[in-house]
Amino acid sequence: MTNMLHHDLPGIDKNRGLASVRGNDELYEKLLYKFHDQCLDAVTQLPQLLRQGHSQAAMRLVHSVKGVAGSLGAQRLFETGQQLEARLAIADPDVAPVVAAFDAELATVVQGLNAARRAEG
Repeated sequence: MTNMLHHDLPGIDKNRGLASVRGNDELYEKLLYKFHDQCLDAVTQLPQLLRQGHSQAAMRLVHSVKGVAGSLGAQRLFETGQQLEARLAIADPDVAPVVAAFDAELATVVQGLNAARRAEG
């Protein structure tokens, strides 16, 4: 396992995330790896679910990403996830801008985690 904590992680406030696990570096890093894998799936699954009209499944996926993002210190991803989840819950026809904001923040987090993993080999 690499040490992601030594790298810049755009979109993630490591201090906030570490506080949520009471400063346990090892646990936090394990959670970051797990979150990375979950985000990779979400990047591809969310657009497919929305295109296919599976709004309940999309809402569950966003809820899951949002919850973990908040715990790990990815505050903007958490906030855009809240907004997207709320819009999906009411079947808002103008959800596209919120989807785009969520996707952009998700991409920022995933790219940062990818870069940290590559840097460590």
